[in-house]
Amino acid sequence: MQITAQENRLAGLNPRAVLRRGYTITMLKQTGSVVKTTADVQLGDLLVTELAGENLIESRVTKK
Repeated sequence: MQITAQENRLAGLNPRAVLRRGYTITMLKQTGSVVKTTADVQLGDLLVTELAGENLIESRVTKK
């Protein structure tokens, strides 16, 4: 029973599970690093935003 509880807790922390709740993960296309603040990007950078269901959106930074 404890193992099942731990598995459920870990599953809830899985980044892909977070996407199913409506959040996204945005990364720099060149490096794949996760964007956490505006300091992580420069004008003109290409970004990839991952949504639930392995759907991706590509965008370019035009304003900070």
